[in-house]
Amino acid sequence: MPPKRTTVAWAIAGAALLVYGITCCRTVFIGDSGELSLIVDTGGIAHPPGYPLYTIVGFLWLKLLWFLTPAFAANLFSAAATAAAAAVLYFLLARTTEEGTASPWINAGVALSFAFSRPLWGSATNAEVYGLSALLYVAALLFVVRYYQENRPAALISAAFFCGLTLTHHFSSSVVALSLLVALWLKRKDISGRVLAAAVAAFLVPLTLYGYLLLRFDPSLPINWMTERSLTGLWRMFTADIYRQFIAVPTLGDIGLYGSRLIGLLAMAFGPGLALLALPGAAEGVYRKSPVAALIVLPAIANVVMVSLYHIPDFDGYLIPLFVAVVFLLRQSAALMPSRWRQRPGTTATIAAALTVIPMVFNVAACNLGGLRLAERYGRDLLDSAPEEGTVVLKSDNGSHPALYLRYGERYRPDLDVYATNSTLVRLTHRYGGGDYGRIVDSLDRVTGRVFRGAEYIINQGTPPGYPDRGPVGFLYGPGGVAGDRTASFEQRLEHFIRDSLDRIDLGHDLKVRQVCLEYRLWEIDRLMRRADQATVSGAIDRLRVRGKQIGDPHTCLAVSQFFRMRGATDEALAWVEIAFAAHPGSLARRDINIGLASIRRQRGELPEATAALEAALRLDPSSTAARYNLNLLKVESALTRNDYPAALEASIELTRLEPDNPLPYFNIGVIHDRLPGSQQKALEAYREFLRRGGNEQYPEAARRARERIELLTFELKRP
Repeated sequence: MPPKRTTVAWAIAGAALLVYGITCCRTVFIGDSGELSLIVDTGGIAHPPGYPLYTIVGFLWLKLLWFLTPAFAANLFSAAATAAAAAVLYFLLARTTEEGTASPWINAGVALSFAFSRPLWGSATNAEVYGLSALLYVAALLFVVRYYQENRPAALISAAFFCGLTLTHHFSSSVVALSLLVALWLKRKDISGRVLAAAVAAFLVPLTLYGYLLLRFDPSLPINWMTERSLTGLWRMFTADIYRQFIAVPTLGDIGLYGSRLIGLLAMAFGPGLALLALPGAAEGVYRKSPVAALIVLPAIANVVMVSLYHIPDFDGYLIPLFVAVVFLLRQSAALMPSRWRQRPGTTATIAAALTVIPMVFNVAACNLGGLRLAERYGRDLLDSAPEEGTVVLKSDNGSHPALYLRYGERYRPDLDVYATNSTLVRLTHRYGGGDYGRIVDSLDRVTGRVFRGAEYIINQGTPPGYPDRGPVGFLYGPGGVAGDRTASFEQRLEHFIRDSLDRIDLGHDLKVRQVCLEYRLWEIDRLMRRADQATVSGAIDRLRVRGKQIGDPHTCLAVSQFFRMRGATDEALAWVEIAFAAHPGSLARRDINIGLASIRRQRGELPEATAALEAALRLDPSSTAARYNLNLLKVESALTRNDYPAALEASIELTRLEPDNPLPYFNIGVIHDRLPGSQQKALEAYREFLRRGGNEQYPEAARRARERIELLTFELKRP
């Protein structure tokens, strides 16, 4: 007698949740984990589209798990949502199974292969939005299929409601609306106007959750991405207009790179060869012209097209509809087995076990080879040498390394996550540079259960351009660090840190983590090198050259170029730009490289060449705000050298339109009006606007000059 669907679904959710719990990060993680942990704990406003559903449900979840640190509870929220998505996927597979073609065990194995695919497993072990996105997508798809099969109004209204919910979360899951539209078209003769109106209302009701953003808007929040409490500000959040710079029609070269990455991602997600087994199921669906298969596969195709237009390095979490379609077709392929095989319980159980174990083993042993090398080469030494008050959390250098937790889980002490906490703070302070850094640290202290002890580990050690004056220090191997040999000299600890950092740069399997690690390591190395002897610096630079060329990624080469630019080695920086161009970048990568090239040319005083590079960037992407901003900045500098104040003023005003939250253009406007006769009042207003928009925190020297001018101008304007 086959088991009940509900029983199997609970077993799937329990198994997934158990594995997720064992491998779950216990504190903040790199990327958006720190931001999202803060959001659900403090009720802030996340990056666009704002994620109101995630924030509200996550806040309630933290209240339910009040006995855990908010960061750990937020990570478990991702685990629970992803496990629930796997269970709902089983219901979808069971509903789309034709009588006698696939056993419940096959469906269970396919659902677990989805749960243990690397992108899903990875996002389930830290605070991320993709677990809830998967749950909403699969639930909406289940109701769409149910409506098509049963033609019940309740199923249609439920499908519309869940489609609406996807718009309150990650938009990649909203492609499920295409399935709903196809189902409505196929059933157009059977639907009444009243039922259709109810479905439209059910679709719109979830959008009222965006009212949370208006109600919660408060500039004093630790994290608040919304610019203003207005319908305009709400629309900018909903449409995520700050991300439009990443949208562009791909070139042929982009399509080739994207296709190769997509194939590699599928191989990485399910294991070598397993994703290929979905091809017979796809061929069978095309041959039979299956409407149910179309309802599941069409949104996946739309998903792939949408992501191809969105030029970002880390798109694996955006492809949940594709992963759902792959596992569905995998099940369809299993259903093509000879009937005598399907009737043998041992055969179906073996296939189900293989479907479950292959992605799991591959993700632990193959996808995480970098993590295993890290554990072998550094993990045991670092854990052995860590003092009692802190430890090094191995997971934080690459997205979700189950292998490290399974191997070293018994030695994991979640009292201080050095890498993750520091990396998260670097990202938060850089991203929200206009905010109060101390308030972010205090909030992060709360989220991690006071493990960071912010004030004790934050000192004014000097930071690279573009970061706030106060920044988190590299306290792993730095002076007074919490790990490493305390009796070693500073130079020895520095050399260990540099060797450790440079060797780790290429361990990240996916590009996102590799870039984050690289930028963070370069920042730390740059800070520590300022106190090192020349031999240490030269050795580190030689290692950097070798390691950077081994990675061979244009974004990585550009980051290395910027590292040398910040150190004043512009010749070396230009050489790395050439390496980046030679790495066959896509169109938007070439845009970024040209913007980086312009920064180097500008630093060398080569303004015409810098202008040409920015114009090339704009030809590649006419909507690039960064290119336009830098081009207008060059116009300001060029006009000021010619004493052409009207032209400088016009370019500065354009800068305020391009980056309204950046206070520096207002300071420049004040300086220009200061030099124009009869413009003292306008200069005074510009200086005040500069301070009002956060100039004190970001540009202290300019703020000092602005306060002096405000005092003097106020006195002069009061004179009769």
